[in-house]
Amino acid sequence: MAAVLGLCIFNCAEGLPAVLRNILAIRPLFERLTVIAAYDAGHDNSLALLEEFAATHGDLEILRLPPTTSRIRTERICRARNSILEEIRRRFWTVKFFMMMDANNYSCVGPIRPAVLAAALARDDWDAISWDREAGYYDYWALSYDPFVYSCYHFDTPITLEVHSSLLGI
Repeated sequence: MAAVLGLCIFNCAEGLPAVLRNILAIRPLFERLTVIAAYDAGHDNSLALLEEFAATHGDLEILRLPPTTSRIRTERICRARNSILEEIRRRFWTVKFFMMMDANNYSCVGPIRPAVLAAALARDDWDAISWDREAGYYDYWALSYDPFVYSCYHFDTPITLEVHSSLLGI
């Protein structure tokens, strides 16, 4: 079976090596695992790490996003996730599995247990699985609760951004 794994990259050099090791650990579970990294030009060596991984291991595509001036972190993350989803819709719509991994130095840096993922993938009685970590952080793709509800579909238009910004007072 094939899968696509998405990474949102902005100044992630500190945690990225551990995340890339985890990707290598789960790669044998799939006939083909394509990694799509949405790169938002940062100030560290994240891009060099991605390029080195792609050259060494293959199956990593880097989407170089146009520069953003947004001060809103969640907006930047949504923009990166949307670009990954657009690429999947355009080129990988027949792939059965899609995963996201945080590439920072917090979420997916601990050793991953491929056997747990393999057991989850063998079942078909759920629509989604999510990564967890020992420190108690659990992010179901930025699961949100009122009044701070965000999804990967926010900030598509300037008016949405204006409304959001006014609600936050920025």
